[in-house]
Amino acid sequence: CVDDFSRWPGLDHRAIEAMEQEVIRRADVLIAASRTLQDRLGRFGRSARLLTHGVELEHWLPKTWANPETVLPGLGRLERPWIVFWGLVDRRMDVDWLSRLDADLDRGSILLVGPTDDPDPRLLELPRVHLAGPMDYHRLPQLAQLADVLIMPYADLPVTRAMQPLKLLEYLATGKPVV
Repeated sequence: CVDDFSRWPGLDHRAIEAMEQEVIRRADVLIAASRTLQDRLGRFGRSARLLTHGVELEHWLPKTWANPETVLPGLGRLERPWIVFWGLVDRRMDVDWLSRLDADLDRGSILLVGPTDDPDPRLLELPRVHLAGPMDYHRLPQLAQLADVLIMPYADLPVTRAMQPLKLLEYLATGKPVV
């Protein structure tokens, strides 16, 4: 169990929970990626082993200096500093926080890299925010190398509190500043 999909934005929560209960009932062993998820599985009368996320540090270390245009076409034309997020851009984004960041910046670009799944339309109106679309996992270390700061703009939601964010571990492995 790596996320609480019964609270995931845009999904049929009752249907997901019913399917999850069936899987929990049938599973021989349950493994949870966070204590919150482990406790949640316990509320269904089952114990779960805890196995938190980890990252391959070698993957995140820069090998050679990255060229912005080969990492992401058009990146070199965006104003610096580059404030970068990678992951699914959806309703979990804290648009109020991103709006404040956008308004408070005198210069720079907020780059959201990843697939989109019905993000808040207000996100698309922010002048410093650029949606870059998905990027291959093997290219993310090059993007991180070029970034000035990495951000995790998730709203404080039950689904956010349940996760043990792999992204944070990836970010920390890059050695870049993380907000």
